[in-house]
Amino acid sequence: MKTFFNILQTLVGIKNKTYPDEGFKIPEKIDLRDFEKEKMLISFIIGTIYYGIKKCKKNNEYYKNAHYKLKTLNHIYNNIFYTNEFKDLIATFFMNAQRHYYAFTRLARIYKLKKNPYVVTDDLSLNPLEQQHKLTFILLENKSNFLFNINELITIIETSISNSPDFFSEPLWPLNPYNKQPFTTATLYNIYFQLKKVFKVNKLLAILFLNLSSFNCHN
Repeated sequence: MKTFFNILQTLVGIKNKTYPDEGFKIPEKIDLRDFEKEKMLISFIIGTIYYGIKKCKKNNEYYKNAHYKLKTLNHIYNNIFYTNEFKDLIATFFMNAQRHYYAFTRLARIYKLKKNPYVVTDDLSLNPLEQQHKLTFILLENKSNFLFNINELITIIETSISNSPDFFSEPLWPLNPYNKQPFTTATLYNIYFQLKKVFKVNKLLAILFLNLSSFNCHN
């Protein structure tokens, strides 16, 4: 989230970056330009998002960050005391920051794909996989790259969530079969979006990914 806050401040020309978790600091020199409307709005956005995340008791950092960014924007748009000009300005800053943030995220992924070693390049039946094939999914985990056949991932996920010993439903969280590490929520979403490009998603998986979006933080 600090990266997102950094981008927001950069967009309005704030040179001396400040973050809520650093506490209040008395500036050595006060720059009157720091009190411009745009910069004050950015401080408002950052503070609202940060303190919303701090109040959240969930452990999922990915969803805490995403949820409170959108919740802050929604709160602003639904507040009848804010003018349309104020709302439009906030939305412009927010969307520009998101665009830059996603660009950096894609760049980071490309860098990791090139730097990380490929520790698994075959499917579970030891058939070699092609990185660029539409049925090949690349998992970035623990500074390593794993290649998976998308069909095998479907089997892994379905087997886990449909676990029913003695006919009692006890769904399990899907794991990486090579190191037994749980798939992160972000990884599951990436699998889902790649899956949608090549197959029609069955009802069981559709329900899973619909429910993933409900793991949010509520006041």
